[in-house]
Amino acid sequence: MRATHRFDRVRIWRNLAVASALTLFASSMITGAVLAATPTVAWGTFTPDTVTTGAQPALVSAGRTASFTVSLRNDDTSTISQLYLKAVTQASQPAPEVTGLYYVSTSRSTCTQPSSKQTTLSCSFRNVKPQDVITVQVGYTVPLGAATSCLQGRAKNFAAPVSTIAGANMFCVDFVWSTTGATTSDQNNTSHGDVWNFYDGVATSADANVGSTYVFDSKQFSVANGALNGTNGQSTKIEVNQTLQGVTASDGTPIGSIDCSTSTLSATDCAAFNKYKFAEWSEFTVGTTGTQPGGAAFAITMSVNPAVYPLPSGVNKNNLAVYHTYTTPTGGTVEEIINTACAGATPTLPCISSVTVSKTLVQVTILTEHNGKGGMY
Repeated sequence: MRATHRFDRVRIWRNLAVASALTLFASSMITGAVLAATPTVAWGTFTPDTVTTGAQPALVSAGRTASFTVSLRNDDTSTISQLYLKAVTQASQPAPEVTGLYYVSTSRSTCTQPSSKQTTLSCSFRNVKPQDVITVQVGYTVPLGAATSCLQGRAKNFAAPVSTIAGANMFCVDFVWSTTGATTSDQNNTSHGDVWNFYDGVATSADANVGSTYVFDSKQFSVANGALNGTNGQSTKIEVNQTLQGVTASDGTPIGSIDCSTSTLSATDCAAFNKYKFAEWSEFTVGTTGTQPGGAAFAITMSVNPAVYPLPSGVNKNNLAVYHTYTTPTGGTVEEIINTACAGATPTLPCISSVTVSKTLVQVTILTEHNGKGGMY
């Protein structure tokens, strides 16, 4: 198979710099002497003023789910009596609403939950008081995106924000906060309401070497890329047990030799890996901190078709091992050999939970607490 798909999110900043919590000043209505509140609109969550990244994971397999988190804080001294949130596509106006709603969670339980009939985002909030923060996490089942870039950032009344993100097969969303609710039919602000936009997007992929999704519920705990066949010689699966995290399993890059002069492995282990390595690197990303929330262990299964990648002479079920390397939170690199069987209900990690070696399948499952990449030998 071809090499693992990689995605680099490119931010194209215009001349205007953007603070992490840009305040969008709403216009006031002279007729009727109604003053609109001034909100701060952002992606991520306020703690109280820090904003975190919106779309997760950075790359999503077509047909799986992406997560977006958007927040609004009322920075005015007056109350917003009625506030709405919907999502439309980034397209020529008027833009249709984004479909494929999978999940909604909010700090106020006033969003219509997804169902076979409710496939678009619909939230309403009453009496948003000064300094109140409303945060909404939204999940969409995304198709293969068609755009090469998406608008990103804050704007008012459907104006263009000051930045874009570029990538392959982008899926673009415009989250629209408004005081009128007329987000699709009133994109020129003719109803005298106030509209604040947050634009975001995520790259998508149809690459069979990549399996990537955001895990919202237990139905999504198992994340795998393409199945084995006559040409796809390796498949990687991750099994997690925590929700609300991105999970990505990928392979496709043939395993290369380790430089034993710089490796932290023993000379014996390094030489053995270089001699007996086979198949492809499996790369696995769980969560955003290098592990699951709370540091819980997760399972990684690497499956190989020996008709594509023959088992090296001397490797068998009793001595099959896994080389695993990962980066620590402080930027250090750890290399380890996983060759010990898991024992008991709370095994010492990392360990091997199962091994299969036959004429049609070579498969190993490891338990670990860390992201990174691994290869069999």
